[in-house]
Amino acid sequence: MQNFPVAGIPRMIIDLPSAILDLDTHEEATVLVRITAARPGRAADERAAERIEVSADADTVSLFHAGPKMFALGTAHVRITAPAGTLVEAKTGNGAITARGSWGQASLKTSNGSIRVDSAAGLRANTSNGPVTVGAVGGRAELTSSNGSLEVGEVFGDAELKTSNGDIRVAGAAGRLGAKTSAGTIRVGRSTGETTLKTSAGAISVASLEGGSLTAATSVGEIDIDVAQGVAVWVDASTKAGSVINELRATDGPASQATAELRASTSLGTVRLRRLAA
Repeated sequence: MQNFPVAGIPRMIIDLPSAILDLDTHEEATVLVRITAARPGRAADERAAERIEVSADADTVSLFHAGPKMFALGTAHVRITAPAGTLVEAKTGNGAITARGSWGQASLKTSNGSIRVDSAAGLRANTSNGPVTVGAVGGRAELTSSNGSLEVGEVFGDAELKTSNGDIRVAGAAGRLGAKTSAGTIRVGRSTGETTLKTSAGAISVASLEGGSLTAATSVGEIDIDVAQGVAVWVDASTKAGSVINELRATDGPASQATAELRASTSLGTVRLRRLAA
C-alpha cells in the first residue's frame, strides 16, 4: 500500500494497458494505492503489477506502465482510495472500471470491460465492449459503448448516450438529453427539456413528459409516452405499419403554463399516448 498526502483538489491520472480498476473515495487528505496481480500466482499478471509505476507531483498522482505496452499480456488489479471530489482520468486497454463514492470531473475509458460509477460532478465514460452503469452526475454526462447497455440515474446537466448494441435507461436529465442505439430499447423516466431518442430496432418509452420537446423515433418497435398532468402538448405521431392510440384530450390551446412538443414515429409498431393519472 502506497500513501500520498494531498491538498486542495487532487487529480488522478491512470493509463494502463491491462488492469482492473477499483476506485473509491474517503474524507481523508490522502491517496492510497494498492497494486496486485489480478490472478495471484499467474506469472503474466504478477509482471503486469510489478511494471506499474506510481508517481506524485504536488496534488497529482499518476499510474502508468513501465515498459512496452505491446508485450503487456498480464492483468493487474489496482485499488485506489482518494479524497471525495478528486478529478480522475483513467484509461485501461482491458479491464473493468468501478468508481465508488463521490468524484469530481471523471473521464473513464476501457477497450474491454464494464464501467460503473456511483456519483461524479461530470462524466465521460467510454467502453468498446461492456455496459456502463451510473448513479448520478452533477453536470454533463457522455456515455458510450460499442457493445453494451447504458444506464444512468439523475443527470443535472446535458446527457448524451450512444451504444451500437444495447438498451438505454435514463431516470432524467435537467438539460438536453440525447439517446441513440442501433439495437435496443430506450426507457426514460422524466423528460423536461430537449429530448431526442432514436433506435433502429427497439421500443421507446417515456414515463413522464413534463415539458420541453421530445422526439422519439424507431424503425421497428412500439412507442409509449405518458404526459404529466397539467402539461399541454402539441402532438405529431405516425406509424407506417401499426396504429396510433392517442388518449390525450384535444383542446384549442394550452390551459396551463407547462407546454411540450411531441414527435413520435415508428415504421413498424404502435404509438400510444396517455395522460398520467392525477
